[in-house]
Amino acid sequence: MSGNSHVAMSCDEVRKIRMNLFWEVYLKMATLKIPGAGDLLREIREGQKVSLKELARRLGWDQGRVSKYETGRLAVSLPVLEEISQALGLRPEMVLLRIIKSRYPRLSKKGSEMGSLLDKLIGEMARLPT
Repeated sequence: MSGNSHVAMSCDEVRKIRMNLFWEVYLKMATLKIPGAGDLLREIREGQKVSLKELARRLGWDQGRVSKYETGRLAVSLPVLEEISQALGLRPEMVLLRIIKSRYPRLSKKGSEMGSLLDKLIGEMARLPT
């Protein structure tokens, strides 16, 4: 066996480790719950002039399920956030940033550098196609 095959084998092992780590992180993120997201999702839906009934239709869900997310009786996960965002024609990343900002009131205070940066990022993302 030459030294090159050992290097290739090591690269393959590294790739497997990276892929395993990627999937582990992905699965944890998929089950991550975002407390308090429902209020903002309802505010965003209403701002888009979309009724609860219409959003449920777009998602293929019943209205009760959508209502439970909006009222916090069901915790919003990242996949749910993605589905709802896309059904509203919005980028999920932008909605997530708005949720983060709403969860931390200090970010909304005048003079908050991080809040200003978040606002700029949200504004830029709003201009991107969904």
